[in-house]
Amino acid sequence: MPLTLITGASSGIGKVFAERFAQERHDLIIVARRQAELEALAERLAPAHGVKVHVIPLDLAAPQAAGILFDEVRKRGLEVDGVINNAGCGVHGLHADLDVDALERMLNLNVTFLTSLTRRFLPGMIARGSGTIVNIASTAAFQPIPHFSAYAASKAYVLAFTEGLAEEVRGHGIKVLALCPGPTRTEFMATAGIRPKGIKYPQAAFMSAEQVVEAGMQALRQRAVIRIPGTVNALMARSVAYLPRQLVTKISGQLMKSSQQ
Repeated sequence: MPLTLITGASSGIGKVFAERFAQERHDLIIVARRQAELEALAERLAPAHGVKVHVIPLDLAAPQAAGILFDEVRKRGLEVDGVINNAGCGVHGLHADLDVDALERMLNLNVTFLTSLTRRFLPGMIARGSGTIVNIASTAAFQPIPHFSAYAASKAYVLAFTEGLAEEVRGHGIKVLALCPGPTRTEFMATAGIRPKGIKYPQAAFMSAEQVVEAGMQALRQRAVIRIPGTVNALMARSVAYLPRQLVTKISGQLMKSSQQ
C-alpha cells in the first residue's frame, strides 16, 4: 500500500485527510503534539480500513523538528509516498503587540518546518517517479491582512513555494498541490485568537473540514496545482488581483480587526 504522512493529524483538516486516505487504502504516518488523540485515531482507522497507522507525537513548531521527524521515519524503515503538510497555526493582533515566542513558533511551523520536511522527502519521490505533496495554504495567501500580517505572509510563502516546486518536479510523476481554504470550522480560529462570529464574511464562505478535504482530493485527481475550496472563497481570493492593493489591504484589515477576541 502507499504510505502517506500527515502532519497536524490530531484534529480538523489533518484528521479528515487521515480518514480519507485510510478509506483509499493508504497506510499512514500521523503526526502532531497530542499523542492521545493520534492513538485514538489510529485505533479507529487501522481496523476499519485494514491499513497500518504509525503514530509519531512531536512538537512540529520546535527547532529542527523536520529533521527529527525524518530521522524517526527512516529509523522505522518506512518509505513515504505522500506528504500532507497540514500543520499550521496563526497569531492574531497588531504585530507590535504579538508575543515574540508565539510569533517565532508560528513561522517555524508554517514556513521553516514545511519547507524542510518537503526537502527531505522529495528526493525519494523523484527517484521513484511518483509521489504526492499537499501544502495547506489559505485564502489569506492572496492579500496582505493587517492584524494578521505575519500569518498571511507565511501563507503567501506557502503558495509561492508550492507553485515553484510544482514546476521544478514537472515530468517526475509527482502531484504538488497548494490547498487554500477560507474560513473553516475547526479549532484554528480559537487558538489564533479569532472570534468566528466577528468575521464579517458571507456565511457561504465558511466550510467544514470535510468539504475542504474533498476539494483537495478532487484537486489531486485533476492534478491541479492550486485549489481554493468553495465558490465564494475562490471568487473573493481571485478578485483581489483586480482591485487597488491599498484598498484591499485596508478592507482586509478592518475585517480582521473586527474579529479579534
